[in-house]
Amino acid sequence: MSLNNVISSMKLKNTTKFNIKLSGSLYEIKRKLNKLNQARKNKLQFFKNYYEIENYYKKFLNDKKIYS
Repeated sequence: MSLNNVISSMKLKNTTKFNIKLSGSLYEIKRKLNKLNQARKNKLQFFKNYYEIENYYKKFLNDKKIYS
């Protein structure tokens, strides 16, 4: 093998490793963003449920006043 072949072979290997590391990092970032997005959706769902329950409770109190 000539010196140029060895160097280009090394460059290819290093580039491949770098690409794998980069795609791994991008995968981790995407996974964390998905987790954050899911947490945000859960939080919105929690508040939606909370306000629904609060509204039912207010209706219950109003009904209680009317019927008592």
